[in-house]
Amino acid sequence: MDNTYSGLAAAMNPRADPTDGFAIGFVTALAPLTVQMGDQTYYGDEITVARQLIERTEEVTPVSWQTSPQTCTASHAHDIPQNRVQLIIHSPLRTGQRVLILPKADQQSIYLVDILP
Repeated sequence: MDNTYSGLAAAMNPRADPTDGFAIGFVTALAPLTVQMGDQTYYGDEITVARQLIERTEEVTPVSWQTSPQTCTASHAHDIPQNRVQLIIHSPLRTGQRVLILPKADQQSIYLVDILP
């Protein structure tokens, strides 16, 4: 059974060099996006950003909202039309944040995967 898990782990991470795995970086600027990883700095086009970290417009279907007594003197509903609406999702990236990055094999560019706590 242990050999099965070892083989699966090897298949999931075929890179032998630990510098080719995930790493921690820091956002040092937003315009252009700049990420520092150790002694290496990546700028703009050298960074591929995960979808959840970019500003984008999403189409959503709204829901009915129910107010609570803490926010209003009486509980009541606010009906919102059930057709689709567009919302702007703002990027959560901020200068100084620790981020999870995955250097590409050439070490000349990175994938910006997520924000770390």
